[in-house]
Amino acid sequence: MKHIFFLVFLAFYTSLFSQVNLVETHIPNNLKGNQILPIENEKTNQLGVFSLLSQRSVCYLYDENLVLKDSVQTAEIPSKYKSLLGAQVGKNGTYQLFLSSKGQQSVLGVAPRIKYGFAKFDFSTKKTSWNELELDLKKEYVIESFNLNSRFVLMTINAKSSVLNFYRFDDNGISEKIVVDCSDILFRDWDGSKVLLSKLLITKTSLGNSYLEHLVRVNLETQNSIRLTVNSNKLYLEKGRLLISLDINKNFTQILSIDTADWSKKLMGFVKPTVMSSATGYSTKSNSLIYDGKYFGIKLFGNKLKLEVTDFNTKEAIKTYLIENNKPISLKNSPIIIKDGQFVKHREVEKTSQFFKKLRDGNIALSITKDKNENYEITVGASIPIQYVTTTNSTFSNTHFPVHSNGLNPVHFSYTGFIGGRTVYIKCLVDKNFDNLDGNIRANVFEKIRKFVDQENVNYKTVFKFDDKVVLCFYDDSNKVFFQSFEK
Repeated sequence: MKHIFFLVFLAFYTSLFSQVNLVETHIPNNLKGNQILPIENEKTNQLGVFSLLSQRSVCYLYDENLVLKDSVQTAEIPSKYKSLLGAQVGKNGTYQLFLSSKGQQSVLGVAPRIKYGFAKFDFSTKKTSWNELELDLKKEYVIESFNLNSRFVLMTINAKSSVLNFYRFDDNGISEKIVVDCSDILFRDWDGSKVLLSKLLITKTSLGNSYLEHLVRVNLETQNSIRLTVNSNKLYLEKGRLLISLDINKNFTQILSIDTADWSKKLMGFVKPTVMSSATGYSTKSNSLIYDGKYFGIKLFGNKLKLEVTDFNTKEAIKTYLIENNKPISLKNSPIIIKDGQFVKHREVEKTSQFFKKLRDGNIALSITKDKNENYEITVGASIPIQYVTTTNSTFSNTHFPVHSNGLNPVHFSYTGFIGGRTVYIKCLVDKNFDNLDGNIRANVFEKIRKFVDQENVNYKTVFKFDDKVVLCFYDDSNKVFFQSFEK
């Protein structure tokens, strides 16, 4: 009966999602519910999936059709290494997993020193190895991890300084430390006063404790939720450059650009939109996003919201949009959408007064992507605070939901931004000249996945990019896992 049910199940999904793949594979039952981290081998078009449970890890190897080909299991890993940190594919085809003794360090001077380890999986010899990484980070704090030119990189900042450090690892887990000293750069606080870079990344709470202001990586390959882009500190990896945007100052966005070819740096500044309003008693809110060689700046004050588009390299103004309270919003191609939580269906309203009320309650943000016709799909809205208690695996952030290091899997991190939370937004469609277009905006890939998960009541595990598609990994009620791929 169970077998017959699965055939019906498979036939149903094949007909419903004929444009995508559904692959059934087997994972041992005792590994269900653990941490999973996928990594694509771009040279062989294969997929490695790390699975961490208790004191051991398994690496599963899948071919280009997501068919399981092989697996290798590590020997015992010290129990203190409980958190996945990142992964890379070695030059010789080995798969390498990096772990830490706990999640992102959240309270400076209180959280114990974090230990780091490295597991290597060799499918040709069926051997694995485990080593602790020799990193002395007593006065450094990890602010992000990511992959750069197929190498895993750990990014830190020295306490009370403007010195950034990048630890780049080879196939044997030996790190190369690259120091980018920004002490000669003038960083500005909210009011324009001179501050160290660490001051912009480390903030005091109302209780006097310090925490890391999470540097959210914006994944340009897929759309990002405004619950993610609402962060004032963002990291972009683009064409050999690292861009760190800081929206702390009230008048301009500071962008630290680092060329990874020679690790030279420079600071760029973009003036935020100017909003003139007769309203009183309201605080000014602003944010920005970098996308497709453009700087998108947004500012809210009282009864007006302004969005400006500027060329990133020439700083020439391209387009300005103004949205006013109690007036029709000609820019939007959707109703005003209000989401009040994970289990509450979103509401659609038309009054701009409701839109502005929610914008004032939250922090404003933008999300931008392109459709197949190269038109821009712009989401304008706000993320509204929800009270959470921080844990050892999360950091306090103005995204209003627990933030984990998205260097692990930025696509999964983007997807989680579309789940739950309180948001208000409109969707807008403009052409390459940023003129308004008529028509409805398609559902993005994460909305399709969310609909699939909700309708079929599946237990999703992770979402990741593979072979220019977005793949959903989910479990059924037995000991099987499925991969469902979706066109971006």
